[in-house]
Amino acid sequence: MNKTTFVILIMSVLLISEFAISIYAMNNTGVILVQPFAGKIITSQHIPSNPNISNVRHLKYTLGYLKNTFLRRGGSSLGLVGISYDLANGRICVIKHLSGPLDSNTVSVTNSTTDIVINNIQVGMYPVSMAYDPLDGYIYVASEDLSNAIAVISATTSKVIECITVGYEPDAVAYDPLDGYIYVANELSCTVSVINGTTNTVINSIQVGTYPDAITYNSVNDYIYVANSESDDISVINSNTNTVIGCITVGKNPIGIAFDPANDYIYVTNAGSNTVSVINSNTNKVIESITVGKEPDGIVYDVSNGYIYVANSGSNTVSVINSNTN
Repeated sequence: MNKTTFVILIMSVLLISEFAISIYAMNNTGVILVQPFAGKIITSQHIPSNPNISNVRHLKYTLGYLKNTFLRRGGSSLGLVGISYDLANGRICVIKHLSGPLDSNTVSVTNSTTDIVINNIQVGMYPVSMAYDPLDGYIYVASEDLSNAIAVISATTSKVIECITVGYEPDAVAYDPLDGYIYVANELSCTVSVINGTTNTVINSIQVGTYPDAITYNSVNDYIYVANSESDDISVINSNTNTVIGCITVGKNPIGIAFDPANDYIYVTNAGSNTVSVINSNTNKVIESITVGKEPDGIVYDVSNGYIYVANSGSNTVSVINSNTN
């Protein structure tokens, strides 16, 4: 695994390297690494539940978790649901959701060179997503338990240093590097909590749409985009004022979101309509709707080739979109 590969994914089958070294896919056997391939929905790559390394096209290797090591063969029954990369320490952090009585509801810290787990960090019940703050060296983990808190992990010590109370059922986390803020989408309270990464205190709570499930930061306009799965819209937050400045109607049940900095587009997966909405963030209007596989969930942008990769949970496929042609 390459140390320069930066990965962030929330509740998805698909993970992709920010610097386009590899594509990462996640299923019930572990983490699958797939080399990038081309397309304007050029292909809809199938991800088997127990992939055979020798005959799956583009597959580099599968990591199955066993005895504190992510093995390149074999599998596990882990509920691996989130992943992040600590660039400073060359470590990969993987959320294990209800994996077993001894190590469930943990964040596993893995050496990115050896694939060996060097620490298992206990967090809240049902952890679902996390974000890394490289400025302060913290990892923020959201858990869907009754504590309604974000666990803060020191990337240096690999220990939980505090828990920050936010809204009801925090479901997604995004980091704003310009302001040093962490934005947390709270599904049941229909709010976004704003955390100051320096003080680790909540400085604002912003009302958004119904059941916010995904969140992303736009580095071009410094806005936060929140996918609201039950109101079928995207809330647009100005991070300078931390106020909602717009609401964009998309497809049914938007649950995934990604930002394309090259074109200044926002891509939204609509699980209920099997489409991806393309938003021009200059105008904050939908400019296209692209049909993909069944129940699209996770989505991510590859900065090197301009492709959007969509994890279709209902059809167990990955759709590839050329962002230059949509």
